Amino acid sequence: MKKSRKIFFLLSLLFFVFIFAFSCFKLVTYYSRRAEETRYVRNLVEQFEVVLPPDKQDICPIKIDFENLSKKNPDIVAWIYSDTLEINYPVVQGKDNSEYLHRGFDRNYLYSGTLFIDSFNARDFSDLNTVIYGHNMQNGTMFHKIGKYRKQAFYDENKTIWLLTPDQNYKLLPFSSKIVEPKDESYLMFEDKDYFYDYVYESYADSLFKSDVDVTSIERIVTLSTCTYEFKNARFVLLCKLQECY
Repeated sequence: MKKSRKIFFLLSLLFFVFIFAFSCFKLVTYYSRRAEETRYVRNLVEQFEVVLPPDKQDICPIKIDFENLSKKNPDIVAWIYSDTLEINYPVVQGKDNSEYLHRGFDRNYLYSGTLFIDSFNARDFSDLNTVIYGHNMQNGTMFHKIGKYRKQAFYDENKTIWLLTPDQNYKLLPFSSKIVEPKDESYLMFEDKDYFYDYVYESYADSLFKSDVDVTSIERIVTLSTCTYEFKNARFVLLCKLQECY
């Protein structure tokens, strides 16, 4: 009996040591990954971003050196910025929708990947709906914080996201957020304008928050998409009016 208890005690001890070691490993991995991503983004920002002094609401608060960015990676199509969402990233377009899932802007492996538009979208955001994909990183990076647009109070204080392209700057004005299936119509490019407008109006009505965006004046939208966990393969999408600015 004593021998059995001793074996049981040793096995239990080994089990708890394993759990402790595994937890430490996950913790170290979490912080090292976040540090890696922080260094990666900071390096890009230091090279290619110029912060402008505050001015009018229609003037983008940053400027991006797209000429040098395109030399580093010709897949660059845009840069997306929001101070409160802690989003300050390049946006690329790969040959398919898996190329940049775990690849940084420099094309080297990076777990958090790079934000990218759908491979079927036009590079210049001329489609009725342009989809930008990003991981929902639990360390708060990439598109993790767009999920805050579930709450009305957050929307009321954060009505603008900035999108810069080589040819034009835009304001992204959120007007709807939804939790959808991977094959939802939110991912359509839309060729039929009537169908597109029906989708916009329905999305506005069904949104998790209520927006003051005039959806009757919408000509094009940008959809920000990330994973969420309400059900298997769930996606959180934030629909934004695309509005030209300086």
